Amino acid sequence: MDILSKCIKIIDVNIITCLVPIIITFLVIEGFYPNRFQTKKALKITCNFLIVFTIINSIIFGIGLLDQPKRYAIYNRSTGPYAFAYWLMLSTTIIAPLTLFIRKLSSKFWYVILVAFSLKLGFFFEHFVIILTSFHRDNLITNNNYILEYLVLPIGLICIQGILIALTFLCILEVFKHYLSKRNI
Repeated sequence: MDILSKCIKIIDVNIITCLVPIIITFLVIEGFYPNRFQTKKALKITCNFLIVFTIINSIIFGIGLLDQPKRYAIYNRSTGPYAFAYWLMLSTTIIAPLTLFIRKLSSKFWYVILVAFSLKLGFFFEHFVIILTSFHRDNLITNNNYILEYLVLPIGLICIQGILIALTFLCILEVFKHYLSKRNI
C-alpha cells in the first residue's frame, strides 16, 4: 500500500498539477492546427486517466480512513472553522472528475479545464493561504524577490512542465498513428 501511495503522489505532483496547462496546450494546438493533430483523442485519454486516477485515489483514501482514522483527522477538518472549504475541496476532488463519464461534457476543452482546476482546488487554496500569510510584516523578506519566489517561479514551472508533457503526449500519439498506418499497408 505504501508503494501505491508513493506512485499516486508522484503522478499527482507531476501530472495532475500540470493538467490545466496540458489541456490549454491541447486547446491552442487544436485552434492553430484544426484536425492536424490528435488533440481530441488526447483529451479523451486525459479524461479517462482523470477518472481512473480519481477512483483509485478515492479507494486509497477510503481504505486509509478506515485503517488509520487519526492520520486523516476528517472529523476535525469537516466540523472546524474551515468546514466549507474542506467539503468544497473534498467534493470537487471526488465528484467533479466523475462527471467526465458524460461524453458531451468530456469532449469540451473548457469543461475539462474546469474539472482539472477543481481537482487541484485544495492545492491552490493551500498555496493561497501560504502566500497570504507569508506577506505578513514579520515574515516579509528584506529583498523584494518574494513575488518572484512565491508566484512567478512555481506557476512558470508548472506551465512549462505541462506544455512539455502535452507536446510529448501528442508526439507519442502521432508516432503511434504513423506506426499503425504503416502496419496496415
